[in-house]
Amino acid sequence: MLEDASSNDLSYLDELPTEGGQFSVLPNAKSDDFSKPKSLDTAPSLSKPKKKKRKMHDLAKNSLVKHDDMVSETLADMLAAQGNDEKAIEMYDRLSLIFPEKSNYFAAKIEKLRKT
Repeated sequence: MLEDASSNDLSYLDELPTEGGQFSVLPNAKSDDFSKPKSLDTAPSLSKPKKKKRKMHDLAKNSLVKHDDMVSETLADMLAAQGNDEKAIEMYDRLSLIFPEKSNYFAAKIEKLRKT
């Protein structure tokens, strides 16, 4: 079995239809039919959009900008855990104005931060 597979027996190729001793890919096919389509020659080339080059200094400066519009209890908790008590207190104050039904809850968190 392995001997048959390892030998170069190409006798099955004799049964394939040929034209003049050569394989015919397509009937009436010319070699020009397989060249690059002409529409690709006239198509406009696409280029990558240019990226704006931003200096590292500008990126660092933008990261230090205080974003007052970002307010969440999770962020306030993270600030408190990192030791930024004043920022956490400010955020809890803003949260108590946004969510008056939870103002007692935020007041308790503020008192806890002020005691530590």
